[in-house]
Amino acid sequence: MKDTFKKLILILLVGLGVGALVLALKPWLFSTTAPISEIPVKVTAIQQLEQGEVAPTEGVDDERLIRLTLEAGMAAAMAEDLEESVRFISAEYRDKLGFNFASMRKFLERAYEEFNEPRIELVGAPTIQVKDNQAMVQAKMRLTAIYQGRRNYLLGDQINPNSVLLVMNKSANSWKVSRIEGLRPLGFEEDFLKLLGAQIGLPLTEAESLEKKQFCMPCRQRMAERFGP
Repeated sequence: MKDTFKKLILILLVGLGVGALVLALKPWLFSTTAPISEIPVKVTAIQQLEQGEVAPTEGVDDERLIRLTLEAGMAAAMAEDLEESVRFISAEYRDKLGFNFASMRKFLERAYEEFNEPRIELVGAPTIQVKDNQAMVQAKMRLTAIYQGRRNYLLGDQINPNSVLLVMNKSANSWKVSRIEGLRPLGFEEDFLKLLGAQIGLPLTEAESLEKKQFCMPCRQRMAERFGP
């Protein structure tokens, strides 16, 4: 059981880490013809922005700045650059399951060690609603990665994408992820994330600990179906 949950935690790492940072990679978010090779330039622009070298009001509205931030986060995640990736997560990150900034950093660090070539597919354009210093980003996605030599779905599947809500907050000259809702690794319900979180120190109640044990067989079966025995 311990090994099974360890594997699932690693899958969740990519789900949380990459999923949180990559909602706006696709070129059509900026231009239908913008090549991916432009990403390093945009990452540099975000760095200049956070360092105060570029004012956010100079021709860049909040929605566009959020899209630029998400794309830069995607570039960092695809490069498996831990330090660059966590720059896009708020120090005040906290979700309803109890994950915080430290948990997210652990997820990313382990994911980069265990998974290869993560890929994200957006189903339709994500919607962004900005009110004052908070933004709500809704998206449908599929996430795959290679694990032990085999690629398969971590979030969503060929038929059904995973619908997620990404909450971002504005601090100084930047937007950062402060909460994620709706992640369903391997198709399990969102509450299953808390059971997986126990592997990195998230506390469980007695009832949750019992529920975790009951998930052993379903976990093994789902892992075998998608990534082999």
